[in-house]
Amino acid sequence: MNCPHCGRDTERQPQLTPRETQVLDAMRSGIHPEDIPDQFGISSATVKQHIKRILRVNGFRHRGELFASFTTERHRLPDVLSPKQRAIGERIINGKLYQGSP
Repeated sequence: MNCPHCGRDTERQPQLTPRETQVLDAMRSGIHPEDIPDQFGISSATVKQHIKRILRVNGFRHRGELFASFTTERHRLPDVLSPKQRAIGERIINGKLYQGSP
């Protein structure tokens, strides 16, 4: 089954490490990425690497697409988005796929 917003195959099960899954779950629950290092006792550089891999494994080009994917689960964009990420996420949700800088 394909995502109605971006066309990605939603049946595909991405293979994340247990720590990457924890980081993803923390972001889904609304924890800001800057607060994740303290929560898990890891460096901010490690969190950035986990997020990069989460994006790559799931076929996203940037965090806006990742956060927009959360809306199918919670029906709203997370509060931790920057204005640029929020604009990108809203464009994706509304069927206007990212075509460059907003």
